[in-house]
Amino acid sequence: MTGLVLDGLAGIAVPLLVEMVDDRWTQRVGHRLRFVLLVASVAVVGLLLAALDVSPAVIIVGAGLYFLAHFAVLTPYEAL
Repeated sequence: MTGLVLDGLAGIAVPLLVEMVDDRWTQRVGHRLRFVLLVASVAVVGLLLAALDVSPAVIIVGAGLYFLAHFAVLTPYEAL
């Protein structure tokens, strides 16, 4: 139950924060591409941490990183 609440809160807060930061930075080429590349690397790290299966805490951190990156990478896509 707690995971669903945190997932919903992240789904609301992360896109707002990403858009706020993205709108303040101006660059003609690759305006949203920098977020996609940065956040995709964070998602890969999160998936690798979850795949290592070292301990439950590492899996939770890896899943959290992945979901934060997932919501952040969807924001530029949905803005188009």
